[in-house]
Amino acid sequence: MAHMAQRLLPERFTPSLPLGGTIGGADQSPKGCRGAPGPFGCGGDFLSKKNVGVLPRDRQKASQSVVRSTIRLTFPPKKLKEALTILKPTIEQTKLEPGCIGCRLYQDLQEERALMLESLWSREEDLWFHVRSPKFLDVLLVMEMAAEAPEVRFDLIGRSWGLEAIEKARG
Repeated sequence: MAHMAQRLLPERFTPSLPLGGTIGGADQSPKGCRGAPGPFGCGGDFLSKKNVGVLPRDRQKASQSVVRSTIRLTFPPKKLKEALTILKPTIEQTKLEPGCIGCRLYQDLQEERALMLESLWSREEDLWFHVRSPKFLDVLLVMEMAAEAPEVRFDLIGRSWGLEAIEKARG
């Protein structure tokens, strides 16, 4: 099934390209940008630089937030194994990228053909650099293999709690 991701793949795509600064042979950095530009312009910080959806008092919080990327995919039975074969090394390589806090692949126990790829990033710039990297083309390829359109989300996490919150709530 063709999805939006198909438009993002180069005409001639070979999975597992080595990491580098270009995608499809072209440098992805707009002229005059310092650092890794994001999809919304220089710097890649689409909340604090472009101020989309962030009130002035929240700009500092947004720039200190962790960014979580989640991609949920459902595959035809015959494509699931191939998708796992492509994604497993991609996950290990992603974990080594600058700014990556973690990268995991989950399988839904209720819907066995569904996978969720989650990655956490310390900075938006690092996430956007990853999305533009040749290694991310493997993720786009797997998105094309899915039986239906993928669910893609990018979330800013400003605060989180752990076990101590349960202990406090239960008093």
